[in-house]
Amino acid sequence: APITASRRCRVVIYSRYSTDDQNPRSIDDQIARCREFIGGLGLGDIEIVECMDEGISGRRKHRPGIDQVRQIVAAKGCDLIVAVDQSRFFRRMAFSLEFFAVAIDSNVRVMTCNDAFDTNDSRWRVLGPVNAIVGELVIQQCSDRIRGSVDNRWREGYAVNPPQAGYIRVPNNPTAEDPKKRGPYRDQIDPKWTKVIRQTFQLIARGEPASSVAEFLNESGLPVPKMCLLRRWTSYRVLRMIKQPIYIGKEVH
Repeated sequence: APITASRRCRVVIYSRYSTDDQNPRSIDDQIARCREFIGGLGLGDIEIVECMDEGISGRRKHRPGIDQVRQIVAAKGCDLIVAVDQSRFFRRMAFSLEFFAVAIDSNVRVMTCNDAFDTNDSRWRVLGPVNAIVGELVIQQCSDRIRGSVDNRWREGYAVNPPQAGYIRVPNNPTAEDPKKRGPYRDQIDPKWTKVIRQTFQLIARGEPASSVAEFLNESGLPVPKMCLLRRWTSYRVLRMIKQPIYIGKEVH
């Protein structure tokens, strides 16, 4: 249904940035841009709800923020959804088209600030897929660039895998003010934990249960790898550790 200034307009602003490597400030920038855009629509009395996803890929269909938008649409709680551009919603065409179709069926208009997308314009059925395809191409090109950069670092002997227990990650440019510019990094054995690591393998070789070895590691204070959510050694983590080829001098990318 057309949005007019004769009644209060309920607006949802959706914003997203992809990974923790991107600037979280972009969420604030997106919201500010959307509010400026909404202000120029002449909607009169408006009520705005902000939904967002921080550090989550647009290639995922379900995310807390976008699922909240879905719930609002299903409850007929909004008239208009605004994002900076179409790729903020999804990076996959099928997900985008499904989302727009559900919104239209619920009489909810979807608009974007930067790429002129508007479900009240009959051309959205052409523009939507075109924008989605462009978005997929961009993400694929970005992925190719990242993969090429990682492969190049690997060939030059720099660390590309998650750091393992008993190793320290040494920056190539430790004095750089910007933490992102301190890399690339190399992994080196931390002499402090060499004895503990060797004892771990010896205990397993003697037939000690992984649970007992986990207790030994917790008592020794060996830090759990950073990618582990549980900050204690467990049987599962011990078995994962002894299967890592880096401990026998072979690293696999």
